[in-house]
Amino acid sequence: MDIRTYLKDRDIPLSRMAQLLGLPVATLHGYSVGRRGVPVSVVAEVEKITKGRVKAQDWVFSEKVVRPEGERVR
Repeated sequence: MDIRTYLKDRDIPLSRMAQLLGLPVATLHGYSVGRRGVPVSVVAEVEKITKGRVKAQDWVFSEKVVRPEGERVR
């Protein structure tokens, strides 16, 4: 299940998830729509928060894949 579906199904605002992750809302939004590569640490934390309902493979968007921590996206 992708993060947007997870949040929508549970009436959780993106801002609340961003707060739980310690991220700006704009950053989490970029991750959720595939505009930004997602650090592995965020993927792991979301999986933990969602009790496994949002998994690593749910973050893969066409050419943008989960990236190692600190790796720059071009």
